[in-house]
Amino acid sequence: MRIGGNDLTFINVYNDSRTFAADTHLLERAEALPRVTALAGDFNLHDPMWDEGKRREGVAQQHLRQREEVKELAQEQLGLELLNELGGPPTWMSNNFNVCDGVIDLVWVNPEAHVSGGLQVDDIGRMQSDHAVLRWEVRASAIAISSPNVKRGSEEGKAYVCRCRTLLNAIPLKYELPQQVEAIGDMLGTHLERLWQQHASMPRAIRHSKSWWSPECSKLDKQIRDLRHHWKELVTERKHWQSHVIREREQFDLTWHQEVVCVTKEIVSVTSQIDHATGRMKGTVRRAKRTFFDGVIAKTNKSRIWDLVEWTKPRRMSSTTGLVDSEGSPIDEP
Repeated sequence: MRIGGNDLTFINVYNDSRTFAADTHLLERAEALPRVTALAGDFNLHDPMWDEGKRREGVAQQHLRQREEVKELAQEQLGLELLNELGGPPTWMSNNFNVCDGVIDLVWVNPEAHVSGGLQVDDIGRMQSDHAVLRWEVRASAIAISSPNVKRGSEEGKAYVCRCRTLLNAIPLKYELPQQVEAIGDMLGTHLERLWQQHASMPRAIRHSKSWWSPECSKLDKQIRDLRHHWKELVTERKHWQSHVIREREQFDLTWHQEVVCVTKEIVSVTSQIDHATGRMKGTVRRAKRTFFDGVIAKTNKSRIWDLVEWTKPRRMSSTTGLVDSEGSPIDEP
């Protein structure tokens, strides 16, 4: 969606409850995605982060990997925040009265999108559907619009600096009339603007477009993607050998079963490596953020503490209110 020359990307998700292919598909292609404004849809997953688990028994240990993939995709890869409030109303109401309600419809939004009013769960508007209608408001005028720039340290940047230096060296140092100074100033402004237009380009916002992102984050991110790609190849290979075992019943070869066992052991090993690398990635991201923002605070003058306001964001309001007496005072005693 283009609003006022600014591109807004909304991704609607349906995550099949059997294959969970949507989150895997997006995770593999996250690097190629533009800056995402909102990621929303039916994720078919229960997690304590968005569902307290009181409505369903035994969900704490279900689909652990798929839930972690969704969190990694939304939070670490796309830099989004969950708009659903913990303890909020259910988004899925089963037509079977023996099945408890739950939260499986999620809305992840970009922190820069300035969502106003929070997430509204409309149970009445669902009509015959078993999913509630989710509404949220994004103020498009508050979304930052990228402007052209020249990347520091790039070949284009070096060429731009070189041409600016050549232009400045050509300016005379002595003038006889004030009109000559004005003419040189106008000429200088025109040529500098022309050079900027020739060398500046519109930055392409990707998931790594964060000031705090470090080379260590990039290294671990590549390692995780390589491990996931290898895990997918192993799963495909195991399915190949399993199909041999099933298809050739009478001419069963024991080596086929041995191949399935070996590949399964390797899958378990790679899965453990992915879990370990994902844990390291979370710690690395936390350290990178802490190092960057500690530097921002250290560089800020004590008399200009308000310069840090641009790094803050509104605190999410609680979905519950405290108990008060008839005069409006908080009740803090039994």
